Amino acid sequence: MISTRDSARSALQTWRGHLWKVFGCGLFVLLAALLVVAYRQTERQARLDVRNLGLALEARLDSGLLQPLHANLRTLATRLSGGEVSNHGLDATLIRRFHEEAASLPSQMPFELIDEKGRLVASSFDGTAAPSFDQLRYWSLLARQAQDGDSLVIEQDPNQPRLHFAMPIFDRLGSRQGWVATSLNLATVLELFHEVDVGLHGVISVRRVDRPESVLRDPPLANPLDPQERVALDEQHVSGRRDGDFYMRSPLDGIERLYGFKRIGEYPLALTIGLATDDYRKEWHYTFGWACALSAVFFLVIISLDRRLHRAQRRESRATADLAFMAYHDALTGLPNRHRISERIEEAIVDAEGFHLLYLDLDNFKTINDSLGHVAGDQVLCELAQRLTSLQGIDTTARLGGDEYLMLVRATTRKQLEQLLRDLDSRLREPWLVHNCLLEVRTSIGIACHPDHGTSFDDLFKAADIALNQAKKCGRARHTFYTPAMGERALKSLQLQVELRAALHNDEFELHYQPQVSLDSGEVVGAEALLRWRHPSRGMIYPGEFIAEAESSGLIVPIGRWLLTTACEQAVAWQRMGLGTLIVAVNCSAIEFKQGDYVDSVALALSTSGLESSLLELELTESILIEDTERMIACFRRLKAMGVRLAIDDFGTGYSSMAYLKHLTIDRLKIDRSFVQNLADNADDRAIVGTMVTLAHNLNLQIVAEGVESDNVLPILSRMGCDEAQGYYFSRPVPVKEFELFMSSALGTV
Repeated sequence: MISTRDSARSALQTWRGHLWKVFGCGLFVLLAALLVVAYRQTERQARLDVRNLGLALEARLDSGLLQPLHANLRTLATRLSGGEVSNHGLDATLIRRFHEEAASLPSQMPFELIDEKGRLVASSFDGTAAPSFDQLRYWSLLARQAQDGDSLVIEQDPNQPRLHFAMPIFDRLGSRQGWVATSLNLATVLELFHEVDVGLHGVISVRRVDRPESVLRDPPLANPLDPQERVALDEQHVSGRRDGDFYMRSPLDGIERLYGFKRIGEYPLALTIGLATDDYRKEWHYTFGWACALSAVFFLVIISLDRRLHRAQRRESRATADLAFMAYHDALTGLPNRHRISERIEEAIVDAEGFHLLYLDLDNFKTINDSLGHVAGDQVLCELAQRLTSLQGIDTTARLGGDEYLMLVRATTRKQLEQLLRDLDSRLREPWLVHNCLLEVRTSIGIACHPDHGTSFDDLFKAADIALNQAKKCGRARHTFYTPAMGERALKSLQLQVELRAALHNDEFELHYQPQVSLDSGEVVGAEALLRWRHPSRGMIYPGEFIAEAESSGLIVPIGRWLLTTACEQAVAWQRMGLGTLIVAVNCSAIEFKQGDYVDSVALALSTSGLESSLLELELTESILIEDTERMIACFRRLKAMGVRLAIDDFGTGYSSMAYLKHLTIDRLKIDRSFVQNLADNADDRAIVGTMVTLAHNLNLQIVAEGVESDNVLPILSRMGCDEAQGYYFSRPVPVKEFELFMSSALGTV
């Protein structure tokens, strides 16, 4: 098992050696993928920007400029067409109509009337300047147009930023008589271009689609007739596509751009927008640069960490053996720990071998720690480990923690085991010199046998633990073999604890009361509250069957708190019923003083119920007085300061010390029933009881006789001067209702 884990750890270390390299390469691939995704996203966004800019600008050119101009020109040409046939050209009537119709149009654009021979006949504005050469050239071009043409003619002025438009005029027979012409100042288009942000190196242009000719470009070309740019741009226009985009490095300025083009309406013009790749990729270039720099830094860090990791692996390889040892061994003694011995036991079970499991515990080890200190205690534990491992016949010795040890013994017969136990006892009886102190160390041992007491580690360990507890109960310094009866008792004890918790939760406890009678007046002066358990299936259970288990489990604390509160509330209820101011006596347990703040519980019960503190009497067993004497005396003094009465119960049967009667402010002594039952027939009992009465009166204490069951005892107790008595002669302990009937009868109210 250990070698397998070492191999796994070695493989893990090898994997860690390449971890940073693999991680670095993976991060590089991820970074490259992210950069590619970002690049593609940038290109998609640029294409989208070019398309959106083209749509917006084309709409403004088409709807805002060209269509209104075309509409006015078409309206004017339509209104002038259809006149009389004239062989002498355009007559005065047509010229007059031209001026009238041009003036009626909402647009303030200048219109010109051109005859069929390309001569200017009339103009809509009063100008005296002679026509330019370019105008004359354009008009002559109109004269050469085919006779059947009726569409818009668009031509560019090569020397001025203007675009000329013309529509033909026809006579009534459909023969062309001339042209109506106008022009568009391209400075207006440039203003629209300037409103669009295409970046520092971006361009916007308008080109013809019917021939390779640039109409307008922003910024303008140094040489508009450059054949390379014309070929590169016009290939897209003459292909017949109305819109699209493409990449091209300009031969004029060497800048690579993303060009997007779109046909302007139905006109022979196309809008082209070029975004410089260096402009819209600038942010991506910054990201790429930072990514490269961070990658370089990260790889340097990886190389540094890799070197450190190699050094750490060398240190870890040296510590691996220590870690493996610590995982299966106790740090203080070096013995195997519980995990290791459990594996050894499981292996022995698989081998189907008979063996014994010894569970060893040091007796009174706490005394060594408290008196000599924990360093001395650790020395004792280490010395014990050495002595156990030196014995022959023990397969594995493990320390479970504290002062507990577990031993796997391969002895197959009871005789062999007994011999081993004698050798162990002899070895432990050798002198123990710790911190210059000669100690005597004794142990208690619980023994379980495989396969008689279990076929798994958990079963055998549980059996050995039960046997160890039995050895401690029997006086310690001994070994005890597990028997099934011990397991049954342990199971019964556990079941009883469960039922006690359920009883407390389900209100199955109740109090019975036994009257205490004054021997002088014969009146009932008090009542002792006695606990009973009304079990749902077993019926009434008396305290002798469950109090010991309640004390060992700690349940006596909440049970005692309930008993105290209930008794106080009942005493107050009797006062309200007119049954007198009875003193209620409650029994206390030493566990309540140890584990709970019993004084606070008493104060709470008195304040909650409203009972006067002088009417509450706490009965203390003499065993309480030997538990943590100073602390107990402090508690008793606090109770007395509250006004609570204190009595020693079963006086004479326990640890009777006159010193306690001297230092404690006790109110009463209760003579145990064993001295009272045979008082009339036994002279020794009479002598003892008489001595107790005299002692109590000399100490100004009241004396109460318990267990009075016959009338021949009362005269003797009266002559001795006993103050009070209780027992079956007066009444058994009875439930609340019966006690109330008893009190009513005693008071003559029934």
